[in-house]
Order: sequence, then C-alpha cells, then structure tokens
Amino acid sequence: MKNIYLFLAVLFTLGSCGSQDNKNKNHAQSDFCTQERELQEQFEDRSGELIYLEEKEKYAIRYHIPQTIDAVNNYVLCEKPDGIEVNDKLVFSGKSYLFLEAEDFNSRLGGHEMYFFKGTSIHKAD
Repeated sequence: MKNIYLFLAVLFTLGSCGSQDNKNKNHAQSDFCTQERELQEQFEDRSGELIYLEEKEKYAIRYHIPQTIDAVNNYVLCEKPDGIEVNDKLVFSGKSYLFLEAEDFNSRLGGHEMYFFKGTSIHKAD
C-alpha cells in the first residue's frame, strides 16, 4: 500500500513540474510579446520570406535590403502567422522595434540586423 502512495506522489510531482515549465514558457512568451521597445521604423508592402530562428525558437521575416549584396533585416515575430509556412514568400507591413540589450538578439553575422516586428499586414506573395 505504501508503494502505491509513493508511486502516486512521484507521479503527481512529475506532472506538476511539466505544467510549471509550460506556465513559465507561456509567461516568457507573453513578456516577449508585450515588452516595451523603441520604434525603429514603420513601413508598408515589403517583400520577404518566413524563416525559423532555431537558436531563439522564434519565427521571423527575412527581408533582403534592396541594392545591397547581402544586407538583411530579420523581423522577429511574436508568433507564426496562420496559413504561412517557413520559406513562403510574403508581403508585409508594420512597425519594427529595437530589441533591448538584455534580450540578446544581436546578430552574429555582419550585415544582418534583428528587430522585433508588429505587423499590420502579413500575407503570401502572389
């Protein structure tokens, strides 16, 4: 009988750890999405593609800056847009914001800049 109680206690402990991790992850996601940041720029109808930043576990829109060889802005999204998959070509409009230094979203590649993005429009390119 004691073994059953011990087994149940361990089972409930393991179950509660997983749900706490999910709560912490959801809270971190919420903080990421609502954090106050400095506005960088507002723009309309840029062409890009959806990418996934594995290191940060975030989706972003890659935008190649016209008239440059390899300069790219990556606009990090709060969440993946519905109906759009990685590598889909997009047209997007919205506002970009500077990341806070503590967020550590500095690009490790020269010519690649990272910004937080709040979109007013994101849709697949024709």
